Order: sequence, then structure tokens, then C-alpha cells
Amino acid sequence: MKGSLISPARSRTDRRVRSALCLLLAVGGTEACDAVAPDLPASEHLRPEYLLLVGRGAVVDSAGVPSVEFGRVTDADVLSDGTLAVLDGFAGQVYLFGRDGGVRAVAGRPGQGPGELSGTLSLAVIPLPEARFAVPDVANDAISIYGATGEVVEVLPLGAGSEVTPEWMPVSGDTVAVRRVTRSAEIVEVRSLDGRLSSRGVSLPRIQHAPSAESMGWPLMPDRWVWSAARGGWVAVGRMSEPAVALYRDDRLVRSMTWPPGAGGEAGGAVSEDEVDHLLQIVARRQGSALVTPEIRASMRAPDQRYALADVLVGPGGWVLAQRPRPIREMDERVLSTLRAEGAGGPLWEVFDASGNHRGVLDFGANVGLFRVRGDTVLGVREDGLGVQQVFLARVPLLASF
Repeated sequence: MKGSLISPARSRTDRRVRSALCLLLAVGGTEACDAVAPDLPASEHLRPEYLLLVGRGAVVDSAGVPSVEFGRVTDADVLSDGTLAVLDGFAGQVYLFGRDGGVRAVAGRPGQGPGELSGTLSLAVIPLPEARFAVPDVANDAISIYGATGEVVEVLPLGAGSEVTPEWMPVSGDTVAVRRVTRSAEIVEVRSLDGRLSSRGVSLPRIQHAPSAESMGWPLMPDRWVWSAARGGWVAVGRMSEPAVALYRDDRLVRSMTWPPGAGGEAGGAVSEDEVDHLLQIVARRQGSALVTPEIRASMRAPDQRYALADVLVGPGGWVLAQRPRPIREMDERVLSTLRAEGAGGPLWEVFDASGNHRGVLDFGANVGLFRVRGDTVLGVREDGLGVQQVFLARVPLLASF
């Protein structure tokens, strides 16, 4: 397969890759009660079956050079014609992969003009009919719509105004879920791409990060809300400092799910001095300093506890995946962001079915982020110890039973 980015170690045939992409194109898819997950040993963890890998180290081209090296994958989705679209926030571009795993086009470029992307504040890939897709961009205050070959079709105003919409997620058709940040609250709501509101939304108290009389310094590891939305009115939310996820349907609380805060290793425990030093060194490098100066130490607020939750994913039937965090020593400058949660997720995800029953721990074998799920197939990004990222498709047979 000349020029292909399909990993031969993970995908046996071309047909299998096409099958995986088709699964992503398929349409997936109680009373309040609490579910508590046990702490399972690693020998009982569920393992996904990787079907497709794209990115550096997956497969090299005929010259022996990696075909794509992602800077920082912000989002990915599969378009209506089976194209895999990967938004690289660092590069300010969207790579379009064909069904054979090869790059067939690139959409967007860094900048502030029509169809250009700011990069880190380019938020998501929103699939549209006829293999088009939209990319909302906060910094450019625009929603760029691209055609099947990456050309700019239309640019709409984002219209954020005085509010910030740091996260978007496609639900179905031109319907998206967004997290809005106002002066007093963070609101997860479902609406159409043109801004028409279609739900009241789940309102969460805003987490304040700025220094104050009671809390001096900026947080080294800021607490944040993580969330997910799916067709059928499902929204799952959780706070990174707490080992719990609340599940809503049509803006009403259905149930909550919890797990032991110290399960899975270091999650939820007290932060050590060495871990604080690691976080301070991240700040120093970001400021161009080789050392942690007294000024840097005084300007930052050290956390008391490690994260207990890194991310959450909800499916169309109301099942939930809750991600355990990676060790602090594996975190980088992404953990400093107060806008959205990135770079904190580990390999382990707690699995709860649609009735709230704990069904096991899903182990991806590497630090991952998950973007979408269709049927029993998930789309995400994984990274190694050097931060090299690969976008993947993986099959999780247990999800088919939900």
C-alpha cells in the first residue's frame, strides 16, 4: 500500500480499515440512581482492538519518511463520504485522509483571513452533508465551512460576544453541543450551527482561576469541568477534582457515577513536592527560563490533590466512559490551560452501561483522548512518552452490547 498510513501491525487488510470507517459513519444508537465502580486489577481490564493508526510512526512512505507528523491534534471526525478529517491545532490545518489511509487533501492554513485558522483556538471538526465540514474558531470569531476537497465554501460569524465558547462537539446533522463560559456559570447546551438555541442547557457554577484575596497566585493545575453530549438529549459532566460524573437527559439529572478516588494508581491522591516541582518547571520553560525562579514560584498556586477525572464520553443510549488521569510527571504545558482540559488523560477509562452499571475498565495501553464513538468503534488520539501523536480507530466489543 504505497503511501498508506495504515499500520500493518494493527490492521490486516484494506477491507478491515474500510469497515472501521463505515462503522463510524453508522448511527449509534431511567430513573436517577448512583453507580459506584470497583477498583479492578489490571489483569481484568478490557483491551480495545486497534484498527487504524495515522501519524508519525504508523507507516512510512516509499522513501522511508513519515507521511504526517501531527503538531497537536485538537479534534477528528469522519465525514459523510468516509473521509477522516483531523484538526491539527498547532499547524492550523485539517488533514483529510481517504479510505485507504492516505492524505488526499489539506484544508485551511494559519491566519486570520477567510477560511484561515488560529490554531490552538480552532475548536472542532463538525461534519456536514455532502462531505463538507465546519471548524469554529474563537480567536478569529468565525465558523469556516470547507468542501470535500478542502476548499473554503463559506465563513459564518461565530458571534461569541462577551462570552467564551471554548469547546464544541457535533451531535447530529448541523446540531452541535457547546460549552459557554459566562461571568457566573459554565453552560453546556445543544444548538444548531447558526446559533439557534435548542435546549436550556446544563448550568454549572463557574470555576474561578484568577488570583484573589483568598487564593493567591494562578493555579498550577487548574480544576475544570469536562463534558460530553450525544444524540437523544444526553449530557455527561464532571469536575476534574472529583471522582464522579453526572448524567443528564433533556437537561434533567438522571444519575451519578463514582469510583474510588485513589484507584488506578496515583489518581486523586495528595500532590508531592516532586510533582509540584515538575509543574513549576513547565511554567518556567513556558516563560523561557531554565530555572524555577522565586518570582515564578510566588506567582503560582500549587494544587493540594491530583486530578481524579480527566475526561468523559457519553453514548447515544446513555452509557458513559470516564477517564482516569495520567501521572503528573507525564503532563506538559497543556495542563496549565484554564479554558479546556487537555493533556491530562491516561490510558484507563471506567465503563458504565445505560443503566448505570459498572461494566469494567477499558485500557488503551497509552495515554489517549477520545473524540467520537459509533457502534463499537471509537475514534481518538494516543501519544507516547515523547508526545508523538497518532489518530486511531479502535473496536471495543463491549460497546456493541449497549
